Amino acid sequence: MKITPLDIRKQEFKKGFRGYDTVEVQMFLDLAAEELESVVRDRADLAERTKRLEAELGEYREKERLLQSALIAAERVATETRENAHREGELAIKDAELCAERLMGDAQEAVVRLRADLAELQMKRSVFLAKMKSFLQSQLDILEAEMEDGRTQPVEEVRHES
Repeated sequence: MKITPLDIRKQEFKKGFRGYDTVEVQMFLDLAAEELESVVRDRADLAERTKRLEAELGEYREKERLLQSALIAAERVATETRENAHREGELAIKDAELCAERLMGDAQEAVVRLRADLAELQMKRSVFLAKMKSFLQSQLDILEAEMEDGRTQPVEEVRHES
């Protein structure tokens, strides 16, 4: 059974012959009741403080859990970002290599075409020079033939007549 300060104040004892001094007993009971009231108040205050601290502790634990979750999420995002950047870098390098290979192939094809064009032009030049030589030779032959026939006057005679 729990004793309250009110129980102490209302407690009455039987009076006997040569019993305790009632004033002294009453003063002691009042003092005990006041002490018990103080203890009960302190206990209630401590219980309230404990509840409040437990609530704060719960809030701090929840904040800690949220912070840990946020930290884990941030680490995951950082890792994913790093991995994505690495993958994108590798893709950029591969694209650059493919582009360089394509440009080299195009340049090599252009060199082959230019060499073929050069060979064709050299062939056409040779044919042209051969035809020109043949034409000039035929004209020279005609000129010499006419000079031998005497049908034409030498160049110096034409100049003197003018």
